[in-house]
Amino acid sequence: MAFLKSFGMGRRSDVLMYDPHKLSSPQVFLLTMVIFLMIVAFIAAILTRQIS
Repeated sequence: MAFLKSFGMGRRSDVLMYDPHKLSSPQVFLLTMVIFLMIVAFIAAILTRQIS
C-alpha cells in the first residue's frame, strides 16, 4: 500500500473531491479553434490563388 501512496493512489480524498458537474476551462478549446481557423484560412488563401 505504501507503494501506491507514493504515486498518489490509494487516497479516498481524491475520489471525494471529484465533481462531475465542474466544467473545464474554455481556453483550451478556444485555442484549438483559433489554430483550426488559421489553418483553414491559409488553405483557402492558397486555393483561391490557384483557382484564379
